[in-house]
Amino acid sequence: MSLDVRYRLHQALHWGILGLVLPVQTVLLLGLGFDLAELGFFFTAYGAGNVLAELPTGGLADRYGRVKVYRWSLLLTIVAWSGLIFFSSLLPFLLCALLCGVSRAMSSGTVESWYAQQLKKVGRDDLHAALGKAGMWLTLGLIIGVCVGSALPIINTELGLLDNVYIGNVILIVLAYSILYLLTPLFYKEREQLTQVTSAGSHTWTALKHCCRSTTLRVLLIGSMSFGFVIMPVEAYWQPFFQSFFTDVKMISLWFGVFLICTFAVTAAGNGLSRQVLDWFNDNAGLMLLSITLLASIALLSACFSKSLPVFCLGFLLFYFFHGLRSPLINTLLHGEVDDSIRASSLSIMNLAVQLGGLLSSLVITWLIGMLGIGVGWSIALLVSLVLSFSYLLLKKPAVAIVPVAA
Repeated sequence: MSLDVRYRLHQALHWGILGLVLPVQTVLLLGLGFDLAELGFFFTAYGAGNVLAELPTGGLADRYGRVKVYRWSLLLTIVAWSGLIFFSSLLPFLLCALLCGVSRAMSSGTVESWYAQQLKKVGRDDLHAALGKAGMWLTLGLIIGVCVGSALPIINTELGLLDNVYIGNVILIVLAYSILYLLTPLFYKEREQLTQVTSAGSHTWTALKHCCRSTTLRVLLIGSMSFGFVIMPVEAYWQPFFQSFFTDVKMISLWFGVFLICTFAVTAAGNGLSRQVLDWFNDNAGLMLLSITLLASIALLSACFSKSLPVFCLGFLLFYFFHGLRSPLINTLLHGEVDDSIRASSLSIMNLAVQLGGLLSSLVITWLIGMLGIGVGWSIALLVSLVLSFSYLLLKKPAVAIVPVAA
């Protein structure tokens, strides 16, 4: 298989496994015997592990190898999900959540950095299009995973194999990640160049200073934080908003799954069209990012103040379509600004900006939603994001995005 096909197939498998739990994650955790308050502790522990490990693990990936650190993250993931099968008390439960967060941080940006390095090594300059196509495969994997994850509890109920009908999803996740751990070297055969540094901490600090010195990277940091500020309340509250349109909620979990698949599909379409849309903007990345942020804001505003289910669905799906347009371009601009030696660390810094934006939003927007409602909370988050997105106009037209500046 070619380099592109191997990378895309791996991304589909990795995210497809994650999709096994997405349609049932809340009821799965409740089914393990925990209440809503303890469920909140779980997500807090997960977020803490993710934020605290994001920067250090980026430095580890640059120093010891992106694929190696990615495989370490798979081992942690396997341990964490296995713990949910065997433990039922709160402390081990929270430790599993913390490990899940750390493993997520360890995996973020690792194999993408490896892929960008390999494209650079063979002299290719089509990173934007390549990441867009990989995003389509990733989303296809998520859709398949969600379908399987939705069907497993129904099959388990019919067969009566397990007392907790959702635990079969966890068992399958552990088995699938174990197989992926063994198969990963087959997807990433080519050798990578490792960075010779004395410590991962000093290396991460070097990457952070470079991100602060580069105008493009400063703008991307602002954009990433503003995106996290919006996406957190959207993902946290879309289900109750969607449910409000139904009088009979017996089949609501099925509709949740169908709608989730639709959001993945339109995101994949956006990924695939991102390079072509940049051509329409005459390679002006800043104007494209500002425009799609504005259009995404209008789409979500139309959804959150709609009294009609079709209008809500259309606005919400357009919001995710524009998000799909944005993602490959952001990552392409990032890779064009960093050297191989700090590639994974820089991706970790961008991911941390998204997490910090989401954390700030969880404190401010969640409080506003409790007082004023979901529509008002979303609107305020969108307004903040839109104001910050004018910083995109500071971006220059990208040259060949795979050729980095010196760190």
